[in-house]
Formats: sequence, C-alpha cells, structure tokens
Amino acid sequence: MRLHHIFPQYLRDIIIWRLSKWELRRKMRSCDVVQVVRTTVDYCGVGVYSGIYAIQKDSEITQLATRIQALKPRVIVEIGTARGGTLFIWARTNPSSELIVSIDLPGGEFGGGYDPRRGKMYREFAYGHPDTELVLLRSDSHAQSTFDTLVAHLAGRNVDFLWIDGDHTYQGVKKDFALYRSLVRKGGMVAFHDILTKGDGHEVWKFWNEVKATHVSEEIIEDPGSDMGIGILTL
Repeated sequence: MRLHHIFPQYLRDIIIWRLSKWELRRKMRSCDVVQVVRTTVDYCGVGVYSGIYAIQKDSEITQLATRIQALKPRVIVEIGTARGGTLFIWARTNPSSELIVSIDLPGGEFGGGYDPRRGKMYREFAYGHPDTELVLLRSDSHAQSTFDTLVAHLAGRNVDFLWIDGDHTYQGVKKDFALYRSLVRKGGMVAFHDILTKGDGHEVWKFWNEVKATHVSEEIIEDPGSDMGIGILTL
C-alpha cells in the first residue's frame, strides 16, 4: 500500500524528507570535486526530494569546480538554482566558505520554480560546515530589491565567485552581469553557462562573445560542435 493511502500529507512529507536526508547525508562525506559531481548523478531521494541535477556536462562542471576550489572562495553567489546541482557542488567542495547565496526566479520561462519544500534540502547542502551560511533567495535577479537583499547578506563582503545561469536571453544575461559584477572582488571570477547553446531564447553566446573581448577570459568546452559550454571571466 502506498504512503498516501496510510498517512496524511504532512506526515508523508516528514517521512520522505527523513528518508531523503539520510540518503543525502550518507553521500556528503567528501569534498573531492569528482566525487561531489558524481553525487549529483547518484543521489536518489524520495518524492519531491528526489534528484539533484546540475544540468551540466560532467567534464565541464568538474573543471570549473576545480578552479573555484583553488580560488578558496569566502563568498559564492549563483543566479539560477533549478534542481540544486551546482549549488550542491559549490557547497560541498568549498567547506571553508562563509556565505553561499542562490537566487532563483520562482516562475517564468527561465524560472527554476522548485517546490518550496526543497528549500530545506538545499540548505542541508551545508551540513557539517558550521561556518557556512547558505541563503536561498526565491526572487527575480533583475529586481533591485533582490540586489539590495543580497547586499544586506554580504554585510560589506565582496563576492569571490559569481555563477550566472538564470535568464538566458541576451538582455537577461547582460542585466545580471551589469547588476552583480560590481559586487565581485578584484581578481574574483564570473562564470556563464551555455555559451554555445543557441535557439529558443538561448542567447548567452551572443553576450559572451561581446564581454570576453574586454576581459581576461577562458572557455571550458568539452565539444566545440555541441552545446552548453562554460565561459569564465577574471575581473
């Protein structure tokens, strides 16, 4: 007999969350980049807590995560939470980070729209890292109020690494970069996902071709003839 035939909704959620949390913690025993990336594939929770997906090519995100880990970031900000995969990678491979903030638009074409209940799972990504504060902002990254809220959480600190993987339109990614780049410290890094992907509103490639010409840049591309790809700027 299925759980929904036996327990009311709130009890079912308690049960599936405890089962999922046990499985999650069992897999969070390493800060090795390769193992952490592998966990985004191997983890299998229950119900709304099932699956952590990075929506990345393993080789590309592994190279980026290795670069970020070497940076020893105190503050990480990502735009675009979706299924929590990259948030998991940043949190587990950087145990000494002080603040990790993930901004996600609840709805819309490029909104992650994750179930609010998954918020407690995402905050669990900092388990065992007592010095790390993990903040989830479910709001529009283009809104001034979101920017102001982030600044309040930063409390005077600069961002070491900014990950931009939200609105993929040209104007959307351009606005994210223009708004948040001022928070990144000198020598800090900004990375963009989908610098190769084209069509259906995916125009990161267009902005990337412009911005890389005026910054120190690097590309992580598994297959030049394929899609995805990651672009890195050092400010």
